[in-house]
Amino acid sequence: FAWPIAKAVAPATVYAVEVDQDFVTLMQQRVKESQLSNVRPLLGKFDDPTLPEKVDLAFFSDVLHHVANRGAYLKTVAGYLKPGGRIAVIELDVPHPNSPHKNHPDQQVTKPQLDEWMTAAGLTKASDIPLFEDKWFVIYRKR
Repeated sequence: FAWPIAKAVAPATVYAVEVDQDFVTLMQQRVKESQLSNVRPLLGKFDDPTLPEKVDLAFFSDVLHHVANRGAYLKTVAGYLKPGGRIAVIELDVPHPNSPHKNHPDQQVTKPQLDEWMTAAGLTKASDIPLFEDKWFVIYRKR
């Protein structure tokens, strides 16, 4: 999503955070090839994205279920938001029969769980977008 978002918000900067240096290197190569000067690949930590500045939007697509301490991580991310900033989350709808994580409870995130974590992080639900058949898409706004 970093590349389409970067095209849509240019010249604003898009930070593409990854916790694996090999993926950061791959993204850096893609940036050179695509000539998108507003994408900045960053090596984050498992407990902190290590953003260099406050942001308008943090976007998670099919990744939050890989975060170990989700509530704490989201609270940290919320600290990087500008006033009125948002966190958008796309996750697999676990009850969906095609979900690859349906038999792996440690790899599942539910909307009620997310709502609890976001509320604790000082955010309120702004949108619940019915965009996918097998995933849910929710946006929260910093109070």
